[in-house]
Order: sequence, then C-alpha cells, then structure tokens
Amino acid sequence: MQIETALYQLLKGSPTVTDLVYGRIFSGVLPKTLTLFPAIVYRPPQRGGRRVVRTINGNCALVEQPIFVFSASKLNYGEASRLDEVIFHELDEFRGEVFDPTTSPLDSIQIEVVLTTELAHSYAYIDDVQLHQFITEYLFHYIDPIRRDRSVLSPQ
Repeated sequence: MQIETALYQLLKGSPTVTDLVYGRIFSGVLPKTLTLFPAIVYRPPQRGGRRVVRTINGNCALVEQPIFVFSASKLNYGEASRLDEVIFHELDEFRGEVFDPTTSPLDSIQIEVVLTTELAHSYAYIDDVQLHQFITEYLFHYIDPIRRDRSVLSPQ
C-alpha cells in the first residue's frame, strides 16, 4: 500500500471529516468542475519526496514522506478553518496500521507516527477562484512494506 492510499483511508474513515466533506477528498488538485465545498486535496510537495531514515546497520524500513493537505472552502474562512482543525486532530500524532478495504487480501501499511511543524501550516485566499484554503504539511513516518519484506528475506 502506498502512503497516499493510507492517508485517503484515514480521512475517508473519519466520521468528523466525512461529515464536513461528504467524500470530496482528492489527490493532486481540485477538479475544475467541483461546485460543492468544503473539500480536501492532498499531494506530496514538489521539492522532494520520501526519505529513508538510515541506520548504521542498514536494512532500515522506516521512511519519512511529507504530504501537503489542503482544506478548501468557497463559502468562508471559518468553514476552511474548521475542516483544517478536524484534519489536524485526525492526523497529528496518529500511530497504527491502516488497511485498504478495497483489496483482497487486505493491504495495509504500518504508520509509526504522523507529525506537523509550526512552519508547515498556512492560510491563503485565492482571489481568482474565490477560495479559502489552509495548507498543512504532514510528515508520515511509516514502515515501507517492500523494504520490510526485503529485510526479512535477507540474511543478517
């Protein structure tokens, strides 16, 4: 399972998030045809991506992946702010195994922790589309299933 799929499952599985967005959770960008808000968009940053957390003995399966989450509303600042807050409480310091119920057998990924920093949170109003948005960068620390399986198979 990819970490982006796990993020989607976490957001989709949260009643407090889905009560606000009713399934309007998108990867990449907001669809141009979208008329109902609020909505969520998530994507990795353009400047880089996942980073393997290295150890002296090697075979480390721990990966850090930054992902931006955008909380967007055309109604008002307060609606975007409320969605941003709900997402923060759902994701910040999350730990656990996340499953993809659309796969058989169930695919999963072990998230060690999701963190944010003060510097990775901002608000913007985009005039030309009249959109309020909060942007938060979350750092997902997870066990890479491929590296984990490879380290189990290789002799120590």
